[in-house]
Amino acid sequence: MCICCSLYYCSVYSPLCYSKSVENKKELRKSIQNRLKTIDLQLLRQQDEKSCSTLLASKLYREANTIFAFWPLADEPDIHPILHDALQKKKLALPVTLEQGVMLFYRLRSFTDLVEGRYGIAQPSRTEPVQPDSKDLILVPAMAYSLTKARLGRGKGYYDRYLSNKNGAIALGICRTYQLLDHIVTEPWDEKVDMVLCDGVMY
Repeated sequence: MCICCSLYYCSVYSPLCYSKSVENKKELRKSIQNRLKTIDLQLLRQQDEKSCSTLLASKLYREANTIFAFWPLADEPDIHPILHDALQKKKLALPVTLEQGVMLFYRLRSFTDLVEGRYGIAQPSRTEPVQPDSKDLILVPAMAYSLTKARLGRGKGYYDRYLSNKNGAIALGICRTYQLLDHIVTEPWDEKVDMVLCDGVMY
């Protein structure tokens, strides 16, 4: 296997990083987390800025009514520019995780309305539930994506369940280059996204 095909040794500038030795999802998550520790934070910020600029300038974003987004964790792409724009110009909804793997989205009208939810993640108050439809855009975080739009989540299944009934909304995965792989082994219940945005490029 050539060096470029190894998750451990590939350049962070190449999205085609896949190693058959880490097909196990648990091992793959661990290897991705370890890879993150080796990457310069400034590079990650630059990639996030490119992705935000690309999305904000896109027809996909302009034509969406409601943006179903996420409050980014420390190891997820910083999409705060998108959150601020959506709050001002569109309807913005963020997820709330419940028991038994259930996730619902609620509208956020002000950042001051955010409260701490499960796992310490900021979430909106549960006052205005929102359901997606064909005119909406869902931004989906992940541990990794493949070029075939497969997704590796954190193992809880929240997004797999939610995306299985998204009512025609477009699901857009967002990641950094070290998270974009040739291939991800999937199970029958794993839901793909419609598009992936990485380092300012749509796949």
